[in-house]
Amino acid sequence: MRFHRGFLLLVMLFTLGILAEHTVLPVMEGGDEYLHYNYVQYLLRENHLPERASFLDNSMKQQSGQPPLVYWTAVLLMRLANLTPDDDQALWQRVNDYRNPWYSAPNQWNRLDNRNLFFHEGTQSFETPVIERIDRVIRFTGLIFGLLALMGAYGAAGEIFTDRSWVLVATAVFAFTPQLIHVMSFTNTDSGMIAFTALVTWATLRMLRLGATPGHCLMVGGLLALAGLSKISGLLIVPGVGAALLLDAYKRHRSLRRFMMNGLLVALPLLLFLGPWMLYGYFTFDDPLGTRTHLRPGYYYDTPLNLLEIIPLFREIYLGYWGKLASAVYLHPVTYTMQGTLLVLSGYGLWMILRRFPVRRMDPGDLRTQQTIVLAVIVLCGVLGLIHWMQNIHFITGRLMFQSHTAVAIAITSGLYGLMRRFPKWKCGVQTYAVGIMVAAGVLLTPISIYTAYAPPPMLSHEQVPPLVGKPVNFDQTIRFMGYQQDSPLLEGSHHKLMICWEVLKAASRSAAFSIKLVHDGQIIGDRTSVHGLGRYDSGQWKAGDIFCDRVEVPITGAVENDQTYDILLVMLDAQTQAVDWQATALDGTFIQYPFIGQVVAPAS
Repeated sequence: MRFHRGFLLLVMLFTLGILAEHTVLPVMEGGDEYLHYNYVQYLLRENHLPERASFLDNSMKQQSGQPPLVYWTAVLLMRLANLTPDDDQALWQRVNDYRNPWYSAPNQWNRLDNRNLFFHEGTQSFETPVIERIDRVIRFTGLIFGLLALMGAYGAAGEIFTDRSWVLVATAVFAFTPQLIHVMSFTNTDSGMIAFTALVTWATLRMLRLGATPGHCLMVGGLLALAGLSKISGLLIVPGVGAALLLDAYKRHRSLRRFMMNGLLVALPLLLFLGPWMLYGYFTFDDPLGTRTHLRPGYYYDTPLNLLEIIPLFREIYLGYWGKLASAVYLHPVTYTMQGTLLVLSGYGLWMILRRFPVRRMDPGDLRTQQTIVLAVIVLCGVLGLIHWMQNIHFITGRLMFQSHTAVAIAITSGLYGLMRRFPKWKCGVQTYAVGIMVAAGVLLTPISIYTAYAPPPMLSHEQVPPLVGKPVNFDQTIRFMGYQQDSPLLEGSHHKLMICWEVLKAASRSAAFSIKLVHDGQIIGDRTSVHGLGRYDSGQWKAGDIFCDRVEVPITGAVENDQTYDILLVMLDAQTQAVDWQATALDGTFIQYPFIGQVVAPAS
């Protein structure tokens, strides 16, 4: 396969997107990144796989059962960079000491609100220069596997489309999905799995065209083994390979003996390379697939959900597939909408193709039909696997279907291609739109969203502070509440929005958080606790003279009485002990037992 010059441009943009997010994503803020980091440290120091029986207590937790290929690659990078192993258990202790228990924002669409899972700067940070340097180095595993994935997607698309422009469109849809850019920006097992399943998809489509020779079968089996050694869910692509072998036998009139021999040739590398790891898991923990380490309290539903119960979860699956980043950073709704328009256009195009070539007229011996069947099986198995996990496990995201992402990208592009067969004059415009919005989302909006979610609030001068109401309150003579603004004095909707402004009087000697409560006669109907800066400016970063404001959304959780006035109570607490022990005083030093800063009114019925 020759590489089109446009592909080199995609490679450059893809690399730029990964490196940009690699740079702006704070250390340890990728999904379970500290657990993956600990696995790498353990593997480098001990030079053997972790013992799974201690997964509830060790520093790798549920990742203890993960296959080791990505971690081995990270270890190699550490050795090339001449980095010595760190103490993974010490990092685990620091993680627990500085965990922010209020990291989840009450409104997922407020992308600036309280996203940090950990404190990253200042005297209370759990990080050290050594940890940051190591993590920045091993994150390049994502770039390595990302480039392999890009080659696989490009090759697979080249097997489907004869027009090189559509090959580039399919590759761009694959590469610039924001979630994929994010996965490739830090160390995790998904990156290797996506890379090798993309290569498996390419090799399988190529095998359909050229025939299932022993060399092709061994290559597919070897890539499957590498996918499984990256993450066991990569094996969900195996039925697609099986379908390809069946279709090859049908088209080329293979004997049963030859068909079975091809299957054994595919299975041979799996047994040689993946088999030892599975045997290790079976004999040491009765866990050949490495999934039992996810059997943690709170991970599984007591009773599996039925199909009707998981339907509401698909909204989150859609958002997660396209781009739910870091701990809980969502892209702007417009981004998801523009990506959704691609799906609508593609769906209409696929419907037009099916009208023109209905299933009953498909010939199983035709190459196009065979390619369609194999890709459909790959997508179907990904969907079925996702549904199974949704029924059993909390916190399932759309990226768990990324072993099928190459097939999904080809399907989306095929729909656009079918649409353009009906409206050929729109071809250039639709291709530009498809590539443009994906590049904008993956290369520009993804790192911008990460940066804005983690950047500290802007520091203000006294002249820049907006008009405020409420009496100032000092807390421990360390930080001053200057006043607040409300979007409305009426209590309406599911959240009450207000802006509170702070002035730092001196550097803090301990960690801090603040809590806003809406109360009447001891009844709390709204409560919001957060680290200052809404998770982005913890007390370890404070410097005397700093002035900043927090735009806070207080979720209304209690029963609201009509035509009732509620007091706004502001208290400060120790972020580690959670004790409300920051003493409130007026500017003249008078002690304030209950620092009420204002009121809000529930409208009449």
